[in-house]
Amino acid sequence: MYNYTFKLKGYEQAKKVKLAGSFNNWNPNELFLQPTADGWELPMYLQQGTHTYKFIVDDNWIPDPENPDSRTDESGNINSVLSFGKLIDFRLPGFSNANKVILTGSFNNCNQDEIRLTHTDFGWETSYALAPGLHEYKYIIDGRWIHDPANPYTIG
Repeated sequence: MYNYTFKLKGYEQAKKVKLAGSFNNWNPNELFLQPTADGWELPMYLQQGTHTYKFIVDDNWIPDPENPDSRTDESGNINSVLSFGKLIDFRLPGFSNANKVILTGSFNNCNQDEIRLTHTDFGWETSYALAPGLHEYKYIIDGRWIHDPANPYTIG
């Protein structure tokens, strides 16, 4: 059963179009899109959560031109983003003098630059779709890692 179809319009002259993302450990040789009348497509089942991805058009990696949602990874690459499921609000009060606050955890392979929080009147916040289950996470405040002070459950 499929719940999402990846579509790439145009590129009719391409020899092959592939898909790589967080859902397949960025394997560039696993998921092949099929040609259609107006481009390429691949139906897939994606689990709940947030997924990053890119198309590979004849060995050129490109973000999805039809998807305005994107994030920059720790290497500076811009990746397209899809979210399925319930958005979870992460709020970190205080730290008003911080320049940058990052959320990182088991849900994004501890990426240290992907999920940037927005500065608000009370502190910092972001929303992120998570798959059901237990997740480990921390905040990185100007390079310093901390546990969530509002979450009494910690490990390690």
